[in-house]
Amino acid sequence: MDRHDWVLGVLADISEFAGENNLPKLQAMAEDAKAVAEVEIGEVQAEHHKAIMKAVLASAPQSAQSQSPSPASVQDNPNYVRRPITH
Repeated sequence: MDRHDWVLGVLADISEFAGENNLPKLQAMAEDAKAVAEVEIGEVQAEHHKAIMKAVLASAPQSAQSQSPSPASVQDNPNYVRRPITH
């Protein structure tokens, strides 16, 4: 469960309450607020994830960051053996 889920739940509850009690303006506002909250929470989470990945990559040794060889370097490797694809 995400730390922001509670606020989305509260807004959904307000919308439901408003719908059940003939409060259409409040219901519309709660639904709009929930939509805005979902977008903003998504943006915050994306920025947080980006910061974490940046920190992880910054702390990783340089050799770990470039372990995947390029296709040209694979074929230049004297131990490279091309095998046919079989189905």
